[in-house]
Amino acid sequence: MTIKRIESILYRAANQPEPAEHRSLAEQFAIPHVYRPDLSVRQALLFSVAAVTRIFLGSLLFALWGTGAALAWGALPNLFLRILVLVLMVALFLVALAALMLGISAAIQKMSPGPRPVASKP
Repeated sequence: MTIKRIESILYRAANQPEPAEHRSLAEQFAIPHVYRPDLSVRQALLFSVAAVTRIFLGSLLFALWGTGAALAWGALPNLFLRILVLVLMVALFLVALAALMLGISAAIQKMSPGPRPVASKP
């Protein structure tokens, strides 16, 4: 058995797309999307507001945290302390950003009337 034969066996299903007549119109166009095409207007609005909220609050957190890091960098005279504080601030920023995203997701889960849509496979 050659490597080419093994590859053809392993990747046969992945390389052959499903016939178009078995897919919906939204699935025929290979546009990656997170939202199901059959969302209600309320669900689409809710998930769109969540996405904008994540972008806005994440950007605001990044701006404020970056300003704080720059002020901390300028206030410390010792290079070792500067680097130590900067590493700690980056780690805390990542924790704060993850907590913000999880909080927004939890709020959306509580407000969502139905099950959360799953990202479709392109």
